[in-house]
Amino acid sequence: MRGVTISDSALELFTVGESATLSKTSIHRGTLMKNLFQGRVDAEGIVIVDSVLEDVLFGDIAHFNSGSFRGSKIKSVAFLGPVSFAHSKFKDVWFEDVTFGGPVSFDGTKFSGTTFANCVFKDAVDFGSADAKDTVFSKTRFEANIDYDPSSGMRDLWLKPVSVRIFNS
Repeated sequence: MRGVTISDSALELFTVGESATLSKTSIHRGTLMKNLFQGRVDAEGIVIVDSVLEDVLFGDIAHFNSGSFRGSKIKSVAFLGPVSFAHSKFKDVWFEDVTFGGPVSFDGTKFSGTTFANCVFKDAVDFGSADAKDTVFSKTRFEANIDYDPSSGMRDLWLKPVSVRIFNS
C-alpha cells in the first residue's frame, strides 16, 4: 500500500499477517477499525488527517517516523512491540486508551494540542528533543524510564501539576 491515498473510507475487520509497508500513504477522513497488523509496519512519512484509528492492534515493530497526524483520534489501539514516531508532527490529536507495550521513540517530534488520556507506556519512552505545546497527559501511566533533552520543550511539560500526570516506577 505504499503511496496510497485513502479518503472518506473505512477499512474494517482486516488482518495483515506479513509485514506491511504504508510509507507515504495518506488517510484523509478515513476510519481504520478492528484491524490487526501481525508483522512489522513501515509507515515512514504517513499522513493521517481528520481520521479515526480504533481497536487496531500492531503486533510487531511499527515505524511512523516523519509522519504527520492532524485532527485525528487514536482510540483503543495497542502497540505490542517497539514503536517510533521520531521527527513526526502531531496537531490536535487525541490518544485514548492506547497501550504502548514496547519502547517508544518520540525523538524530534512536535506536539501541538495533543492529548494522551488513559494511556499506558509499559516500556521506556524517549522524547529526546521533542517539543510539546498545549499537550496533556491525563491519567496516563509511565511504567519505565522517560528520557528527554532538558533543553527541549518537554521540560515545561514535566513541570505541570502531578495530578495531570501519573508516574509509576
